[in-house]
Amino acid sequence: PDCVRLSSRAYVDRLAAKWLAKPPDEFPAIHTPATKELSAAYEDALLREETPSSELLSRYASKCGAVIYAVPSTRGDVAWAVGMCARTLTFSTARMEKCLDRVILYLAQHRDLALVFDGTHDSPLHAYSDSDWAVGHSTTGWAVMFGNAAVGYGSKRQQSIALSSTEAEIMAASRTA
Repeated sequence: PDCVRLSSRAYVDRLAAKWLAKPPDEFPAIHTPATKELSAAYEDALLREETPSSELLSRYASKCGAVIYAVPSTRGDVAWAVGMCARTLTFSTARMEKCLDRVILYLAQHRDLALVFDGTHDSPLHAYSDSDWAVGHSTTGWAVMFGNAAVGYGSKRQQSIALSSTEAEIMAASRTA
């Protein structure tokens, strides 16, 4: 009664019914939407050694678009995996499609996960930021929390090259603010 729960369960159920070959409970349990396989499949897709069929491109784009719809509002836990899959919309491969199917299966097996805004939790608006200092452009990650739930999050490559880890952290904090 003192909280608001945002869930995409009904949408994920429809997504699973459309794209999975069998009910989610009949697959082995998975506990993460992505594995090292996604990174490897993405790197291979970047080489563009395969020419995807028009059927694969159409099916992949439809699946990926459907999964993207669930991410911003309630399923930040799959944001990275979906982002990686979305990068290959125009040159997808069968391997990338298997990775996307894993994301759909993860969503279906964890369809009860939701954002819960707790009205009883005395939590002011606060934000977190972090960066990885790299030789080239560093990456900023951030999350804004309210009512004990994330109301915004993101990750983006920094526009300029940081000369130190402190400078990268300052750029991350500035972007978050």
